[in-house]
Amino acid sequence: MLESIGNWASIAGVTVSIVGLVIAITQIIKLRGESRAAKEAAQATRAAIRRDLTAEEITRVLALLTRLKTIHRSGNRELALEQYYGIIEALNEVRNRHANLTDEQGAALYQGIANLNAMELAVESLEGVIPRQLSIQMNAVLSEVQALLLELRNQIPDSEM
Repeated sequence: MLESIGNWASIAGVTVSIVGLVIAITQIIKLRGESRAAKEAAQATRAAIRRDLTAEEITRVLALLTRLKTIHRSGNRELALEQYYGIIEALNEVRNRHANLTDEQGAALYQGIANLNAMELAVESLEGVIPRQLSIQMNAVLSEVQALLLELRNQIPDSEM
């Protein structure tokens, strides 16, 4: 009789072990899928944050360029000189953050930065106010940079932001 109880206990133990193993495997498969989904969600969130930061940075640079154009029109040499470095740094940040730049766009941004450096040197060499004709020429170049930035900002899909 004890042998019979021991056999049934062994069979019950094996059955419980098999059921436990099946449940454990099912849970592992479920967790694997959930961790994959969590990883994909984290990557999507990082990409969305990167897009938002880029769009925000572009908007900020557009405002800085508009302000610089106003300063050029006023002829205020000292105030203009204070603006160039910050704008150049912001353009570099946009260039580094924007992942979808074509070679042409990257070159155009680089040219815009070079143009701002040249403007800074030109304004630095002046004494007094910025001449109206020079202001017009510089603002035309700044408008080209603004157009490129607007194009970049419009390339960021709204649905992904």
